[in-house]
Amino acid sequence: MGFSNVTGKSRPKRPGCETKSERNKRKARQNDQETVEELRVVKAKRCGAKGGERAPEQLTQKKSQWEKKMTALLKTNDAIKALDARRAAGEDLDAQQLAKLARRDEVLLSLDALMEERPREAAAFVSAREAAAATALKRKAAEAQEAAAAAR
Repeated sequence: MGFSNVTGKSRPKRPGCETKSERNKRKARQNDQETVEELRVVKAKRCGAKGGERAPEQLTQKKSQWEKKMTALLKTNDAIKALDARRAAGEDLDAQQLAKLARRDEVLLSLDALMEERPREAAAFVSAREAAAATALKRKAAEAQEAAAAAR
């Protein structure tokens, strides 16, 4: 309800108009609903059942603590390599980025210790990661070629 600047009396809103707070609440409900739909996991059907989608294999498998540590360390190592390349290119880095660069030896020692702990799993993990990276690289190259062809 608004007030008139001249008379000071309240003016009723037109029917069917939504206030800003009502609009914000409606948008928040829509965003929440979209998030729920994105996160919804399709239940895996029993073998031999017809119809429906199967749950993606990645969602049904849980990573072990070792795999989580390995992934985190490899991700940190990749970030350190990227920061080092930026520094070599002459870019100025802030204090947090320099602190991450200083952790390089610690990260490499941790990676080495994890790989020595489980050498077979480490080899499989690294080869799977490299295969995924190669697939992503091929996909990006194909997208770039399509974009170049579309630009012509």
